[in-house]
Amino acid sequence: MPQDVRRGGDSGTLEQIVNKEIADMLDGQFGWTVRAERTKRVRKNSKRRPDIVVEIDGNAVIIETEHDPATSLSDDVEKRLCAEIRRLGTPIAAVGIKLPPEFKHCDDADLKRALAESRELSYYVAYPDGSRFPKAGYLQGALLNIRTAVRLSSVPRERVEEGFWIMTEAMEKISHKIENGTKAEIQESVCRSLRQRPSRQTWNMAGLVLLNAATFYEELAAHIPGVRPTSALRVVGILSQEAVAKAWRDILDIDYAPIFSSAVDILESLPGSVAGKIIETMS
Repeated sequence: MPQDVRRGGDSGTLEQIVNKEIADMLDGQFGWTVRAERTKRVRKNSKRRPDIVVEIDGNAVIIETEHDPATSLSDDVEKRLCAEIRRLGTPIAAVGIKLPPEFKHCDDADLKRALAESRELSYYVAYPDGSRFPKAGYLQGALLNIRTAVRLSSVPRERVEEGFWIMTEAMEKISHKIENGTKAEIQESVCRSLRQRPSRQTWNMAGLVLLNAATFYEELAAHIPGVRPTSALRVVGILSQEAVAKAWRDILDIDYAPIFSSAVDILESLPGSVAGKIIETMS
């Protein structure tokens, strides 16, 4: 990858620091182990060292990053897909990320905030047989989208495209309900939770935050004793706003604030009628 010169003699390149921040943000989610910039993870040829290795159920999904215009990103992804990762073998998939130009101007201390708030991360998923999703170009979104891409890349490939479009359709439905079914003061509250201005992109982001929380909650319910699955929260067949919000708040007592904090704030700010429709969309 191209080497960026750090200001003030800081150690490490900008991309290496971004990689470590991404790994820290993803580590532990869904039981993943995520490590960045580990030369010894690769057998024989250190030039094939992945930027980030995500260990999922004994398999490796790699993440490669490069700053816009990212002219060598696809070549890097192709090479890393051939790497032999210690204990894990060759990767089952790779996610290539094109970082926004403004990241080059971030101080190291600002990178975590920039990563958490950016909605302009361009990415795609590639496989060892040379196929990719999308077939050309990039998807665009936030780190939550990247997390979803990594998760979907570890399931059978024939389900990946279906999974992306199901998530996209649900996100758009939730976005529409927030944009057209709530008053200005409610929308302002959603914007404050996301630190964004009112826009279609913000409503889409709200939908993605809620969907990721709903999905992750189900994963936790399957692995943590005492966490009830969403289906068990229904009373007389009804899944209420209060029941879902309480369940998500209870998760905050365990951890996972990056996933659930904004999601709870958004869900509780919505009128009951709108929240009910959104919960059914997520169920």
